[in-house]
Amino acid sequence: MRSSRGKSTTNTPILAGLFALVLVVVAGAVWLLGDDTAVESTGRVVQVEDDAQEAPMTVPEGTAPEAPEPIAVPVALRSEPATEVFQPAAGTPCRALSGRVVDEQGTGVGNAELRMYKGNPLLLDVNFAGTRKLLDVAAVSAADGSFTFPCVPVGRDYVLVGEHPDFARTELAGLVVQPNRDLVDVTLRMEQGATVAGVVRTSGGGVPIAAARVELYDAIASVQLEPEERRPWKIVFTDNTGAYAFEHVSATSLKVRVLAEGYESQVRMLSFALDARASDRTVDFELKIGTSIPGVVVDTQGRPIEGVHVEATSLTKDYVGTATAYSDRRGEFILDGMGDEHFYQVRATRKGFSNKVLPKVHVDNGQIQIEMDQRLYVEGVVLDISDRPIRNYSLTLMRAAEGRDPLFLNDTRNFSASDGTFVFDNLDPGSYALEARAAGLAPSWSENFAVVRTDDPAPRVTIVMGRGGTLSGAIEDPTGKPVPNAVVKLNPNNHVDSPIQGIFSLLGNTTQRKVQTRTDGRGEFELANVRPGTYQLGVSHPEFAPTTVNDVLILDDDVGSNPPVTVSMRLGATIAGVALDANGRPITFCEVQITNKKTAYLDAATTDAQGRFEFHNLEEGTYTLMVKPDRIGSQAVGPLQKLMYAQRSQQEQFVSGGQQLTDVELYLPNLTEQN
Repeated sequence: MRSSRGKSTTNTPILAGLFALVLVVVAGAVWLLGDDTAVESTGRVVQVEDDAQEAPMTVPEGTAPEAPEPIAVPVALRSEPATEVFQPAAGTPCRALSGRVVDEQGTGVGNAELRMYKGNPLLLDVNFAGTRKLLDVAAVSAADGSFTFPCVPVGRDYVLVGEHPDFARTELAGLVVQPNRDLVDVTLRMEQGATVAGVVRTSGGGVPIAAARVELYDAIASVQLEPEERRPWKIVFTDNTGAYAFEHVSATSLKVRVLAEGYESQVRMLSFALDARASDRTVDFELKIGTSIPGVVVDTQGRPIEGVHVEATSLTKDYVGTATAYSDRRGEFILDGMGDEHFYQVRATRKGFSNKVLPKVHVDNGQIQIEMDQRLYVEGVVLDISDRPIRNYSLTLMRAAEGRDPLFLNDTRNFSASDGTFVFDNLDPGSYALEARAAGLAPSWSENFAVVRTDDPAPRVTIVMGRGGTLSGAIEDPTGKPVPNAVVKLNPNNHVDSPIQGIFSLLGNTTQRKVQTRTDGRGEFELANVRPGTYQLGVSHPEFAPTTVNDVLILDDDVGSNPPVTVSMRLGATIAGVALDANGRPITFCEVQITNKKTAYLDAATTDAQGRFEFHNLEEGTYTLMVKPDRIGSQAVGPLQKLMYAQRSQQEQFVSGGQQLTDVELYLPNLTEQN
């Protein structure tokens, strides 16, 4: 999948596993507070509106206020954060993917909702927003649990996700769809999941609190979202004994939040990151009498600001208190559910204004005033090399720093102006640059500029765009025959395709933008409107090992022509085989990891229904393979135990260029065996 040239790496698979585990633990430890949620009472179902503010406490109609029954928000797959849709390359073939959804006893489960995602092979167990792309296919299992996706694009690292109201959300990651056969006999085994339950009482006296609203959040899925973007996974109300329960819980990092009118709100965190699966937990709450803090939000001129999201977070040890509110047209807000025994940090956010934090607020302070600074802007113009204005273009914001290329931020905007001018606003103070893109022209960067709070005029930048350079060439196989449909892309010169760096690029900003194309039927390609510079040319194809060429100089077409490049691809090797348990039985749908210490190559895949695995397009070298099972028989395997299995199942295999090694038997020993 990936070919990398770089420093030798030791214990790479174990480090990658520990890295993913640390991500889960760290994300689970983040206090995700100040959520913007709203409930609309509709009888038996609580609807969570994405763009609404938090509503006053309400009890579903038809239920006595003193004894409301728990009511859950339907999960389906709509509870997930917005996910980018995966768009396969034009002409990508597809194959069928079929199997069964079963329960823990192997009985078929009908009417399960099934979706497919494009995942990351090194984050098989982590569902961060942005690390997966939704495939535009869906299915529902039949009465016997059978299902079929008729056309899944050929590819790998797919994640099958199933949901059913009687079971926990279930995933099967690392699926590979090959061009020469359908993927059949896929088994998605759904479990009952855990129950998170407890009682909400008053502090000290222990009197049950009925009609308390209890919210459950999947902390991992929403860790990258802003506080005002997070939504509860489920909502229930306590009954007349103060009891609540969430069933069919599968998430490994949870936040439970309780709100009750007249009481201090509380939040507790739960983590199963080191466990084999989520387990039943009892989480009781004792709520103290709550109070309110009124406040007002104004700008630096004293004018009220409407629509500011205000959240207060207590700095207590045993639990966290939290309250949220929005300012009205007079800038006023009320934070309910506050405690009077500790201090709070208050944070105000609104588009167009810089975030403002009051680090230490107490209810005895009375009304608080939050003064917010308007965000700043830069203005400028986009011209061609003849100083003519460019009418239609897009600008992407970049974070600038001395001594390195700027980092692309997730902020791209389209502009249209006859004179080429623009105003790019909503900026906090800092150092920035802008990249301009327009049809028929090369991407162009502005000079770095600083945005500061001053009485001086806003900075003004000029971006000059030219045609850029054109690189053409041909891709050949080792015999000189053309290679159609090969992916040709430009990377920074001497780029090392590190999988760990790839994970970080998914989770944060990057210095790179994708520039790639595919070869035509004659094996030829052309990359036009390229920003002049020195690049690495990378080529990949399903039948060959990845190939890179460094020091490819691309000049502006107005300066000189760029000679065509011919790249000869090498035959890739294959390592394939079967994963077996200690009794010699195939291990189905189990993760197998492969690494090459010399090249820092690292990849993972999932065995099929016969326990087979395959890794293609490998460079010549020595590879280490290992098994990382999710379960042994009927027993689930936890993350640390999985790493121990991986260490003891290691096996080294050498392959030469083009070798097809297809009979590897990878054994998973008993943990009681000694090395």
